[in-house]
Amino acid sequence: MVWWEYPTNYSSGTAVDGVGKFFIKYPSHILNDYFGAGFILLLWISIFGISLSSGSRKAMFLASFISSIFAIWFWILGVLNPVIIFGLIILTIVGAIGSKEEGL
Repeated sequence: MVWWEYPTNYSSGTAVDGVGKFFIKYPSHILNDYFGAGFILLLWISIFGISLSSGSRKAMFLASFISSIFAIWFWILGVLNPVIIFGLIILTIVGAIGSKEEGL
């Protein structure tokens, strides 16, 4: 038995009136190319910094290779532009050629 009703905005549930409804209603606005590119950039910088500070001479190769694997996965999910994958593959090749004379 209902004595009162919730207030409504007469929008049939299409209005975005909070952060939670924004994430549920418009996932394409939060899962776009910038999300994937930012995550890959953060991953590349983290791996590069950690491997360079640990003394690895193949830091660029390692960071680019691991980031390209994650980039391919994000591209399959649809949140990354394929141009970033090609850039990471080029960085992987440059890193491998540049450090082929050095040890681990």
